[in-house]
Amino acid sequence: MQPLLKRLDVLRKSIAAAYERLAIDSKAEQAKHIEEELAAPEIWNNPVYAQEKSKQLAALMAIVDPWRTLRAQVEDIDELMALGDESLVSEFEGQIAALEAEFLDRKKDLLFNGEYDDHNAILRLSAGVGGTDAQDWTEMLERMYLRWAEKSGMSTTIVERSTADEAGIKSSVIEVTGPFAYGK
Repeated sequence: MQPLLKRLDVLRKSIAAAYERLAIDSKAEQAKHIEEELAAPEIWNNPVYAQEKSKQLAALMAIVDPWRTLRAQVEDIDELMALGDESLVSEFEGQIAALEAEFLDRKKDLLFNGEYDDHNAILRLSAGVGGTDAQDWTEMLERMYLRWAEKSGMSTTIVERSTADEAGIKSSVIEVTGPFAYGK
């Protein structure tokens, strides 16, 4: 049971460091203030502003909730292990391995520390010179980016699209919205 406790302690310290670096507590406080603002009925007199606040809240919660859940799960496992039931060692091992895997997946959030990484992005694709082949390639790139954004849980809006005469597209402007869209 001692090696499991060490693994759990390392995981707890790593999560605490990530919490600090990502400023999860301040983001949770921001989310709380936005929720309070959205609870006021008069905010819906301006629907555009209210929708923007709702989007901000959703973006904050997409960052805060997984980290809070992960920390709570680690604390729960720690409490269960403190009971000292040796018959549950294999169960604890599986749970800790799952939590470590979840942490490694969440650890990607730490990479996005640039000034604009958490903003939305606008992507412009242009065929330039090269004729039909370049225009066909530009359409393939557009399709690739749209699928990637969908797979990453982001939403896209095609702002402008200019089709070519024979095949492909001349240019395309895509707005990508979602968590860390610019950073990704």
